[in-house]
Amino acid sequence: MQPSKPPKREHKPMRLALLLPALMLTACAHNSPVCPPESPRLPTPPSVSTPQPLVPYSESASANIKRWQERLTSTQMMQN
Repeated sequence: MQPSKPPKREHKPMRLALLLPALMLTACAHNSPVCPPESPRLPTPPSVSTPQPLVPYSESASANIKRWQERLTSTQMMQN
């Protein structure tokens, strides 16, 4: 009687395919950052005697944006 032949490695690609997701999960695992014990304190509000700006913030921001847009659109385009 002849000795039996060792089985062929037909299942090797399947084993690799099943092992790959497990390796990917362990490679992506990391320790979560530790949350601070309490949130930082908010700064104290300005006093009531602090003078208000003459122009509201939204109006000055809008004027700045318009000025920046005008400066950007007034520049000449670079030629190839």
